Amino acid sequence: MLRSPHRKLAAALLGFLPAALLAAELRLGAAPQAEGALSVADAVSRRDQLTGKTVRVRGKITEVCQMAGCWAALRDANGESTLRVKVTDGEIVFPAESVGKTAVVEGKFERFTLTRDQAIAREKHEAEEQGRKPRRTVPKTEWTVYQIAGTGAVVLD
Repeated sequence: MLRSPHRKLAAALLGFLPAALLAAELRLGAAPQAEGALSVADAVSRRDQLTGKTVRVRGKITEVCQMAGCWAALRDANGESTLRVKVTDGEIVFPAESVGKTAVVEGKFERFTLTRDQAIAREKHEAEEQGRKPRRTVPKTEWTVYQIAGTGAVVLD
């Protein structure tokens, strides 16, 4: 049996350990395994093949919805490819503090085409969420949207 000072130290260390483990990894929703995840660049380059399929993708979180945490933008290590992960509002919340951290997300790879009015409305909504002025026009290349309908994520570091 430990003496009183040793028990206090052991209790303090055990109390600290779960917090340290949680700080290293944040699991959201049906959190996926990190192994075997595609890079953002690979997923974007194979978007037509992956549409409609469940995918697991790894990238750095560059943005998070500031209003509800309902989406996150992932960028590839080379900084050239970005992919949005949209989750069901309230079921999964990406914390603002996850920006700059690596994440593995899982969900259905989706493609949808917006009308001109929908593209403008989306731009206005995103500008409001990000605290910036909306662009006057939205390039036609942005009318087709690819994203992951996220069911889970692991924020790694």
